[in-house]
Amino acid sequence: MSGIPGGREVDRALKSTDRALRAALKAVSLQTSKLLARGDYGRAEAMVGIGRSVSEFRQEADVLRTRWRSLHSLSGDTDHESSASTALWEYYKPILQALDSMGGEATLQDIEQRAEPQISSLLKPGDVRTMARGRPRWKMMIRRARKHLVHEGFIEDATGKVWRITPAGRRAAGGEIRRQDG
Repeated sequence: MSGIPGGREVDRALKSTDRALRAALKAVSLQTSKLLARGDYGRAEAMVGIGRSVSEFRQEADVLRTRWRSLHSLSGDTDHESSASTALWEYYKPILQALDSMGGEATLQDIEQRAEPQISSLLKPGDVRTMARGRPRWKMMIRRARKHLVHEGFIEDATGKVWRITPAGRRAAGGEIRRQDG
């Protein structure tokens, strides 16, 4: 949410509030059922009242979140347009080609640097937005792709900073990679 500085954090906080309120409602419901099972109808009725109040508060918070999102749209925020991003599996081939071109092993930083020219032609608006620690999304996706490349048998499953390509990975670097992860 780039329209309002700090907007993303506000949206996350409102989502977190909703999750916490749902958890509180669940806990109230559980407590109410325990009280009913023990025959403590007076306290159970009081818990039902609390549950209603929490539920009403949750509805008010939902209205607040809706208002926040409409405020964002008025600020010229085009997050829905900039959220288009490249699928994870589309990173596989440039990563494998970068590894292959560097002799079959490299660090994440070397792979990012070598793969960047190829990857830049694939990138969509959402891929260049800044993510955690100021890194662009496409760099985070390269990191995320590692687990899937290991699962597919394209790189070795070794701990440490060096990524190593397998013979299957070398073949995939030269040909098509079938999409496995959606």
